[in-house]
Amino acid sequence: MKLWWLTDFERLERERRAIEELGQAEPWLQDAQWVLEGMDFCVEATIEAAGAQHSIRLRYPPFFPAIPPGVWPQDPEAPRWSGHQYGAGGELCLEWGPDTWHPEVTGAEVLRSAYRLLVSENPLGEGEAAEVPSRHRTTVGQDLRLAWYRLVVTEAAAARLRELEGEAEAELQVLFHPGSLVAVVRSVELAGETWTNLDVPKALAHVDWSWRVLVLRVEAPVSALRPKSLAELKEAASATGLDPARLDVVDEKGKHRVDGVLLVDDAGGTALVRIGDRDKGNVVRCETVLGQAGQEETRLGPEAFTFREKRVGVVGLGSAGSKIALMLARSGVRKFVLVDDDLFLPENLVRHTLDWRSVGEHKVDGVGFQLELVARGIEVEVERRQLTGQESTSSVARALQKLAACDLVVDATACGRTFGLLATVAAQSDTALVWLEVFEGGVGGLIGRYRPGRDPEPFVIRGRVASFLEEQNAPKLRSAGLYAAQRASGECCRSRRSGVFWTISR
Repeated sequence: MKLWWLTDFERLERERRAIEELGQAEPWLQDAQWVLEGMDFCVEATIEAAGAQHSIRLRYPPFFPAIPPGVWPQDPEAPRWSGHQYGAGGELCLEWGPDTWHPEVTGAEVLRSAYRLLVSENPLGEGEAAEVPSRHRTTVGQDLRLAWYRLVVTEAAAARLRELEGEAEAELQVLFHPGSLVAVVRSVELAGETWTNLDVPKALAHVDWSWRVLVLRVEAPVSALRPKSLAELKEAASATGLDPARLDVVDEKGKHRVDGVLLVDDAGGTALVRIGDRDKGNVVRCETVLGQAGQEETRLGPEAFTFREKRVGVVGLGSAGSKIALMLARSGVRKFVLVDDDLFLPENLVRHTLDWRSVGEHKVDGVGFQLELVARGIEVEVERRQLTGQESTSSVARALQKLAACDLVVDATACGRTFGLLATVAAQSDTALVWLEVFEGGVGGLIGRYRPGRDPEPFVIRGRVASFLEEQNAPKLRSAGLYAAQRASGECCRSRRSGVFWTISR
């Protein structure tokens, strides 16, 4: 890595001169000395503010001047100086940060900012201390990056919880991630009736586990309710008129029936308090994340909602077909027919949408589950078969009838025989067809389309492409190999296909 102070001598001299001039002009900056700490240039100095001495270190980062230098106490064990500081002994949060920085600003201006903060807050001196206005603006992601327990409340769930009157129970879907544990409101039961959150895909029920919690309406804002023990949680429950003994009820197997309490205030605020070790009386308050209404329409556009009633068939769920199916689901398509006989194996990981969790599974099943997790209302029909392989005629005919009923069929097999079959189905049933293949070696690919009543039949289109390439003396480009699973005997689980993309058969 190139170090800025070894390559930009002009900037280095500018920084040195600016800090020297600052020390001469301002008596509060004292004993400024340039030092090398590791590979970072630093300035160690004393800032006198409100009669107190602050030993500071101005450190220039490796990518200066793209990002600003920062100011720290020289002693990493120093007590916290400011409310605008990243912890005791940490960096001061100044007017110049990554969000406000301009490369023309010098380290001297950063030191001026540090002085203004320290002289105003007066952390070490005698006399009055002023409150310094904050420019602190963070995202939810920044605020929660250290929060292990989180509660996600979608707009539909928030609306239902605001309407609740009386005692209710809720089921929370719990998702375990490497860096967090997330609970999602899945359903709410009140007076024998169950409301189901349609924002949460049904397929999510097969992932991880669930919690059951009591839903309590509270008068105080939930932000002010932070019980630190099971005893305090029971007191809060008792204040709502609930018998706190309900938190200790067990089922016939001796398991506690409820795992915590979901607090809801009159403004619709929500907070989840999870009961941990009951013997120790531990509870944990989850940080709440609220979903935003209308985001799907805003992100996709209103035209995407016309896709909801369209049915798409994808034949061949390899590296291309799996991505196409997934992106169509994200674009608004909700009905799919997936056809492929192959298994997903470790060697498929390099390009496929699936991961190790699907190894050994049929690709259609793995991709189908992915689709169901993308959005609510996804309908997936799978056919674990090869349309041009050794299958019963009736089973192939049944699969083709499903494809013929689609609004669009995507042939991602790169197989001439399969193209011929699907082209016939598309032409006879007036179904739109898209076919594609990636050429061996990554040198390109081919995409064709057929729109009934607007384009020539697929065979004609494919034939004209082949004729054009032959006229141009183009090399014979082959599709990118055969990746079907093999049996233990070494026999391939499907027959080898012709990969020459202009081979035409009808």
